[in-house]
Amino acid sequence: MKTVIHLLTILCFSIVNAQWQPLYSTATEDLNDVQCLTEEVVYAAGNAGTLIKTVNGGNSWSAINTNITDDLVKIYFVDENKGYALTRVPFSSIQSLLITTDAGLSWNVINNSPELRDFAVTPDAILYLTAEGILYQSTDSGVSFTAVNNTEGLGKIEFINPQIGFAYGNGQLKKTSDGGLNWSSIFSSDSIRTFNFYNDTVGYVYTDNGLYKTQNGGLSFEHLFSFTPTMYALYASSPGVIWGSPQSCLLDFSECYAFCGQSSSSNFEWQQDMPQIQAYDFVHPNLGYAVGQMGIIFKNTTGLLQTNSVEKNEVKVAPNPATDYINIDATLLGSEVEIQITNNLGKSILSQTLKTQQPIVLSTTQWPSGFYFIKLSSAVQSKTFKLIIR
Repeated sequence: MKTVIHLLTILCFSIVNAQWQPLYSTATEDLNDVQCLTEEVVYAAGNAGTLIKTVNGGNSWSAINTNITDDLVKIYFVDENKGYALTRVPFSSIQSLLITTDAGLSWNVINNSPELRDFAVTPDAILYLTAEGILYQSTDSGVSFTAVNNTEGLGKIEFINPQIGFAYGNGQLKKTSDGGLNWSSIFSSDSIRTFNFYNDTVGYVYTDNGLYKTQNGGLSFEHLFSFTPTMYALYASSPGVIWGSPQSCLLDFSECYAFCGQSSSSNFEWQQDMPQIQAYDFVHPNLGYAVGQMGIIFKNTTGLLQTNSVEKNEVKVAPNPATDYINIDATLLGSEVEIQITNNLGKSILSQTLKTQQPIVLSTTQWPSGFYFIKLSSAVQSKTFKLIIR
């Protein structure tokens, strides 16, 4: 389903296109955050202490035994060994800030203040956190913290550099230009849901009234479009491209969709029935990852969601999520392909060799809800997909 509205920005989503490629991973918990250290090294974190890592650009992922039972809701790695994580006790608001210096194998609590809300790390590794509305700073990797400002009621924070940062508190989006000592309101609304800044001048804010953009560091904001659902993930991959997805999805996925925006275009497109995306991260404007429900991971190699020239010769498994059937287009792999389908426990559901001259249609009506791995192999190559059955 697609809707087109002429606006100042193009917004679009289609997970089955070549732009977003599903990746194979053994993660079974919901993934809440993802970070690209380089084009090849990527971390993803999720519920029940789930932490996985790839060192080959997503071709394979390894699980890291963190010994954490709480949910990992946010991560930031300074390098491949040193990183921070915000954990939350499931079904509560109790959070703690942890640090690792051995690539996630062991973690130590560095702050579990009451009402701990968020943290941010600047490019030169200055650590900020907010707790009980107060902004704290650490210059020694969390060994000690100093209260920087205790009058702003700050929650979510982002720091572009040691001096310039943005934060939400008391119904206002605020900006600091002196490392958090002083803050000025740049956007006021009781319905601010989330925000993200690409740099110190270009940023986006999502409210119940829709999406707003600033190109002058918050001096003014332009209303781009209105969108009914509350956004959960909001991420700018370049000054002109913004990604987002809803805060929650209904069980039938009828409200599960996401969007991307490209400045100076005039279309607005969205598509329903998509897996819920919890977080995005791009190492540069043309390479990024998205993670979400049930350990799902996608990779983007174009920087866009959909283009006018979608690849014709690609292996496709759709729809995904599926209910009654799936179509498998594997003509790229040769005249015949071996199909191996397993569930999340590794139990074989199907193992069969089929001709590929026409798309292969498989009934899924008897498959329990959950996720499955589909491996397609031929003399040419093999492909693996993660499939959700709802």
